[in-house]
Amino acid sequence: MDDLLSIRAPRHTWAMLGLLLVFALLSAACDPSQDGELGASADISEDAQAQDASSVDDAPSLDSDTDSDIDIDDAAHAEPDVDDCVDGIVDEDLGCVREGDCLPGWFVDDSFTEPSEQICRACFRGTYSDTVNAQSCTEWQICPENEYSPREGSASVDRQCEVCERGGALGGSNDFASISGGNQHICGIRSDGGEVVCWGSDVSGQVSGAPAGVPFDSVSAGAWHTCGIRSSDDEVVCWGSDGSGEVSGAPPGVPFDSVSAGDAHTCGVRSIDGEVVCWGRTESKDWSIPEGAPFDAVSAGATHDCAIRRINGEVICWGSDTQGQVSDAPAGVAFDALSAGDEFTCGIRRDNGDVLCWGKDAHDQVSDTPVGIPFVALSAGTFHACGIQRAGNELVCWGSNGWGQIPGTNNTPPHDAPPIDGVAFKGVSAGGTSTCGIRDDDGEVLCWGRDREGQASCVP
Repeated sequence: MDDLLSIRAPRHTWAMLGLLLVFALLSAACDPSQDGELGASADISEDAQAQDASSVDDAPSLDSDTDSDIDIDDAAHAEPDVDDCVDGIVDEDLGCVREGDCLPGWFVDDSFTEPSEQICRACFRGTYSDTVNAQSCTEWQICPENEYSPREGSASVDRQCEVCERGGALGGSNDFASISGGNQHICGIRSDGGEVVCWGSDVSGQVSGAPAGVPFDSVSAGAWHTCGIRSSDDEVVCWGSDGSGEVSGAPPGVPFDSVSAGDAHTCGVRSIDGEVVCWGRTESKDWSIPEGAPFDAVSAGATHDCAIRRINGEVICWGSDTQGQVSDAPAGVAFDALSAGDEFTCGIRRDNGDVLCWGKDAHDQVSDTPVGIPFVALSAGTFHACGIQRAGNELVCWGSNGWGQIPGTNNTPPHDAPPIDGVAFKGVSAGGTSTCGIRDDDGEVLCWGRDREGQASCVP
């Protein structure tokens, strides 16, 4: 079958074969010994056409370029893959071009001029048709300002847009000092007053639970919860999902230098002695914080953590090691910054500013790490990472781009990153499947990537 599919016959050859097929079918219809077979064959053909029209070959898989909560509805909102089709070739097996009525999701290709032919081609990514025998495909609508897209379009359905319930309605200027992205929510600290503002998914109160009017020195968004260090007393305050004690387990009356929210746990560096303290889901047999205090910083991943020793800048990791995210940590290398993602970690070397990553590499989030480029800031997400270059403070990302979280790529709006060539950034955060950066000149937050909960469009 593969050898036959690789043969590309001229159009007149297909026409000749079609005539021969019609002749054979007519002959079979006149043969009493073939009663019923033609009708059965016609039913199978109709089923195959219907299956072609609803193809979702380009849908993100449940175990690849998505975060853990993707549902079947998301998979239904993708369009047929036409990358392997050659213009003008009828190849029903590839599901890209077809004969007969062009169902929704397809359009009539008028480049075929023979009267007996009607060739259908699948709508390309970012376009759709919702009628039979459409003459063209229409571009998905672009959601206006203060609206987001809870459901992407498909080959037969336009993109949906809804008004942001939070975000712009909160008021205040879009001027942030720091930012942190969780699974489907973002939190940032306003430059004026230090108040924490969050937007995106609020299924567990990780957005609405942010303390109003309280200044914070730092904030960290986990999968479904958020934590920050309160300015007045340096205590850790958390809100959102508390299924494993990742919120309520915060030590009361204890000052912290830094805090990091992971999947269902939180870690922080205690001010008094530089010890790392963790709370939440840490019952794994591998979850034993190693000795080595004091520490300068800690970063909580999904099921592993890493910290920087104060004495020599070396990284030490603990927790789940299924992908080498613990054991592959570079030995004898001093780091200035560190960020733990889902099952991988990245850090900035102290000697030359290069980024080193280790752990899971299913989406090239490790192997595609830029080489020989000094960085000043770094953030690891679920399957991608981003950093700010020392030269010009420009932003660079690598790894998974399943939802357009990598800037500088040709994605379909509103996934498109805003123009960032030559733009200087002072902060960046790689979330679950979205990315946000703080522009250096005015502190404005720019976000792009997955927008199902308004995490990319509903920036306050």
